[in-house]
Amino acid sequence: MLFPTIIMAVLAIILYTIAYVRDEGQHITGMKSAFRITIETLPLIIFAFIVAGLVQIAMQIPPLRASGVTIRPAWDIHSEPFRKVFFLMAPMIIGLTATQLNTLADTWIAMFFSGSVVKGDFFTLLGAQINYPLWDGAVSHLYFSQRIIYYSYR
Repeated sequence: MLFPTIIMAVLAIILYTIAYVRDEGQHITGMKSAFRITIETLPLIIFAFIVAGLVQIAMQIPPLRASGVTIRPAWDIHSEPFRKVFFLMAPMIIGLTATQLNTLADTWIAMFFSGSVVKGDFFTLLGAQINYPLWDGAVSHLYFSQRIIYYSYR
């Protein structure tokens, strides 16, 4: 898990450097170029992660077979222990799903109810003009605050 993180960090640093240096300090143009480069290289990165995972699995097969470990899963989904584990995991699955849905809803609310220079100071809802309660950068503030909250749990 450490090496993919390092690879992504190095890639991010390179792309930010390209964005800063490219086009004589015009950061927006540089960021667009970096985004284009990222989109072009993304399929290669995804392919590399898949191949790396398959290589890791392939490297573990010979020692596992030598130890007498079966490689294919042999789950008996109708057994009582499997049902017990599934029953005990159900509240956690529901809770994590609710957390993800709440995060998605928070992001949408921050996105749609935040004003900007492009959007203006107000929006129209059922014929009434309503001032935006949030302003440009609300989605970023929400994202970073959630990262800070969940940082202590990992």
